[in-house]
Amino acid sequence: AKDALPKPVAEVMSLELRSSGDWGLPGLSSSAVSYNEEFIKQHAKRSVSHAVAAACATTEIDPAKANGAADTVLNAELGGNITYKDGVDALNWMKEAKVGSEKVAAFCAKARTRFPLCTAFAEPKSS
Repeated sequence: AKDALPKPVAEVMSLELRSSGDWGLPGLSSSAVSYNEEFIKQHAKRSVSHAVAAACATTEIDPAKANGAADTVLNAELGGNITYKDGVDALNWMKEAKVGSEKVAAFCAKARTRFPLCTAFAEPKSS
């Protein structure tokens, strides 16, 4: 295959990745999908920035899963550990990934509870 690594390189990569847990990154020898799913289970619920990273990875693996990836962001807790920048980064990712407007609106409503004066999350003005 065109994208295949030369055999010696592939062998070294395989050996190194097998021991990735020894240097603090367990799971690197698994597939990108499996690694991302495990990341979501461990980190995405507690942190918006981690949820956005996981959502980005999901859409890199399969762009058609943007709306599902948005659920990862929507399910993240917006407690005291979220910053304004985290919220805006999440909103920007949702817009860039072309997530459905109902999910963007749901995120903005949730973010307004944490940042009620932030115009980035303001309700759209009705005409």
